[in-house]
Amino acid sequence: MKISELKTGDVLLFSPKKGSFTSAAIVKLTGVPLSHAAMFYDECDKTLIEETPPQVSVNKAKKRFSGRMITVRRLKAVKDMEPVIKSAAVYFSKQEPYDKTGLYLVGLLLLFKKWSPNISTQKVITWILKKIIANIDKYINQIKHPGKMPMACSTFVAQCYEDAGTSYELRFTPNNEKNQPGSLLDQVITTQVNIKKKRQAESQIVFNSFQESNNFSAEYLCKNLVEKLNQEPTVQKVKSKSSTKLSQELIGAIAEFGDVHKKLFDFKGSNFDLLKNMENLFVTPGDLLCSCLNLETKGVIFGKGLVAKSRPAKVRKTLPGLTIISNQVFTDTSSIKINQ
Repeated sequence: MKISELKTGDVLLFSPKKGSFTSAAIVKLTGVPLSHAAMFYDECDKTLIEETPPQVSVNKAKKRFSGRMITVRRLKAVKDMEPVIKSAAVYFSKQEPYDKTGLYLVGLLLLFKKWSPNISTQKVITWILKKIIANIDKYINQIKHPGKMPMACSTFVAQCYEDAGTSYELRFTPNNEKNQPGSLLDQVITTQVNIKKKRQAESQIVFNSFQESNNFSAEYLCKNLVEKLNQEPTVQKVKSKSSTKLSQELIGAIAEFGDVHKKLFDFKGSNFDLLKNMENLFVTPGDLLCSCLNLETKGVIFGKGLVAKSRPAKVRKTLPGLTIISNQVFTDTSSIKINQ
């Protein structure tokens, strides 16, 4: 498929960026070889609209596609995509805050995933949440505009479709597991720990000779996360009494993560109510590929820089009802060095 064949409103799903630990962490957590989502914006200018630091932006498709494989999905039946583009333009004109180098998506995946990480992995999760908290707090202090809610790249795409009206709203296959408790957020909510103790613990976080997490780059934090995830036998789901107990540091960081979102969004309810609302609205790039009922795959675009030998010879079916390319290009993280 060529860029010239793209249509306004097409959903663009990016393979992991080569050499990026952030991309590797997203793939590891979702189990789907995608790390970013955007939407085709202007057929004349060949631009896409997406979240990029520090806010939503419009960029040339050719430049953004470089070195990546892009799976193109299109809304079925509906031809007039102007309402979707108008909703995206509103976010662009308001300069809404969005993902910070992909770390925000990683943070939400960690928070909403149903699993029981070990203690050393919990420490890295705490660092990541603290980094995101510091970034949001900095944004609030600079902009001083409450009522603006950051979204992950894929949630932004889904929200643009929802804002356009019911005929455009993306529909997803029912996920019974998603509705079941067991995420890190659920575990914090159900943990019988006094909120005051959570705050005290949060202020006593020790990083073992490391500097405060805010001094770490997103890539450094995700490198540590990937290392920890690779050291675990599997990403364990919660298993009742056998689950690893959450550290006071992580509990405090999750509570503060909710607090800073309350401040940003000017939300009047509890911090945990807000985070549960966010969980219900959360959409991953993998959801847009694997679970969206009214999007259909139209083809794949290979960005500049992908060597010919890494391109699969033919398309093969790997998921029910979807036609996607072999994982070879998706999972090329050969430049990432991880000590296991």
